[in-house]
Amino acid sequence: MASREAILAVVAVVLLIVGVVVGYFVGSGMAPIKTVTKTSVVTSATTITTTIEKAGAAATVTVTKTVTAAGKPGKVFKFKLFTVFGKGDPYFEDIKYFVSLVKNLTNGGVVFEPYSCSELGIKLSEQLSALKAGTAEFGLVSPAFLPEDPVFPLMSSKPGPLSTIYDLYYYIKEEEDIIVKMYNKFGVVYIGPMYYRPETVACRMPVHSLTDLKGKIIRSAGLAATFFKLLGLEPIVLPGGELYTALQTGSVDCLEWTDWSSHYVNGFYELAKHVLEPVKGVNLHSEAYPMYLCANPKVWNSLPDDYKKAIKVAIYLTFFHAGYRQDKAYQYYKNKCLNAGNVALKLPKEDFKKIIEAGVQVYIIMAKKSPLCREYIKRHIHIWRDLGYEDWAKALEEAMKKEGLLS
Repeated sequence: MASREAILAVVAVVLLIVGVVVGYFVGSGMAPIKTVTKTSVVTSATTITTTIEKAGAAATVTVTKTVTAAGKPGKVFKFKLFTVFGKGDPYFEDIKYFVSLVKNLTNGGVVFEPYSCSELGIKLSEQLSALKAGTAEFGLVSPAFLPEDPVFPLMSSKPGPLSTIYDLYYYIKEEEDIIVKMYNKFGVVYIGPMYYRPETVACRMPVHSLTDLKGKIIRSAGLAATFFKLLGLEPIVLPGGELYTALQTGSVDCLEWTDWSSHYVNGFYELAKHVLEPVKGVNLHSEAYPMYLCANPKVWNSLPDDYKKAIKVAIYLTFFHAGYRQDKAYQYYKNKCLNAGNVALKLPKEDFKKIIEAGVQVYIIMAKKSPLCREYIKRHIHIWRDLGYEDWAKALEEAMKKEGLLS
């Protein structure tokens, strides 16, 4: 079992990363930062090396910590871990990184076997009940699909300006007390977040403005469907496995499904050649968004404290590693799609106001669902303002005052 001191050494690495992130929030005008985390194992020691680079700066910060486990653990804990992504999806690579990191940090004491929800027969609307029933002991939960409470869709994929991993980390920390409360309320344990990039929107036809999207059928789900409906599109809900055929038959004109990497790997680039990229601080549909590592309470409570700490450290290290990997994959697969004849598009600035207005209208609809929804959304005003997204903050503040939702 890994020693308490060993795990705390890893926690120090995480705290150092967070300290650098906060420093950049305050002192660099949100300049891009690249974080690279590597692990290696020599006998019973795990070495974690984290390099943090600021774009345009000559200096880099490299932190290396060696974590020594105290011999072989007396018991090996093996758990199933579900995710909404299939094993062939590039986003599954982040899950594999997390699994490997946990195994290293616990010296083989905790072993996760990752599955897609479909492999375990878990419907997206039943993620929490699957955890409680023990269908899987751990899950990377996507709350966009959860029906238990209207706060859940607000916690994940939704319209908004968040554009970077650092935006998302700030947002999560400002809302985390409510996030923890929601998962506890419905009988699962919240452990930590996972990062995903703002999403692209791929279309079968050229798109030069929102006008070109009027009346078009788009695959979407959750709050995104409400958002697209307000923009004049016709959303339908389809699982990922049906999207290629839907594009092929023309039953959908557009789809929102992660980014260039999944667009290429799933073959969508063959049929939807016109891809609207997110614009920093605006986005079309999903801003940078999290999913959340959660656990069955009995299983979580059965773990030694050092293993719990190791899992928490691993998910936060994976959070930042995912930002690096996804940035690299985004450009790599974008180039492959462009070489295959795809076209990268961005909406004109005159459409930005319409996107913000529709996004804010989604939040107003949700703020009326419950007092907790209203509190969750109210915090967005200061979050967006703190991060420099004044257009969104001002629009939401004015709309909530007009509706009598802001005291």
